[in-house]
Formats: sequence, C-alpha cells, structure tokens
Amino acid sequence: MALEPDLVVHSYLPEDIEQGLLNVGIPSLTQYAAASLDDTYQQITQLEQLQEQVLELKARFRKCNRELMSLWLEPDVSDGAS
Repeated sequence: MALEPDLVVHSYLPEDIEQGLLNVGIPSLTQYAAASLDDTYQQITQLEQLQEQVLELKARFRKCNRELMSLWLEPDVSDGAS
C-alpha cells in the first residue's frame, strides 16, 4: 500500500474492502455525513476518544516493551553460580 494510514474514516465501504484493510492492519471507522452541527461535534468527540485510546495503548505498549527489555538485559543468575 502506497499510503500507510492509521485509520480510514468513511461513510461506506464495501465489506471486501473493509476486510482487506483489516487484513493489512488498518482499522476503519464508519461516520455518516453529519446532518447538523451537533452531529459534527459528536463525530469530532468520537475521533478524540479514539485518539485517546490509541495514545493510551501506545503508552502501555512502550511500558511493556521497556519492562521486557530490562528483563532481557538482566544477567542470568539462574545457573547457581555465585
């Protein structure tokens, strides 16, 4: 894929295209055309909440990665040598 989107926002995607996106790790979000200003704000809020969730998950991933790296870098003392 030439572009590397984090998310595809759409009003309609055929099922095979949506599945194709999922197959390559790209989530999609359906947001129909806003009929009012309130609808627009709701959609913006939905995207903000999604972004917050992504940032939280990335922070958790980094923390887990750091913990795993520190375990990997610790000397192996299980052989009983002291």
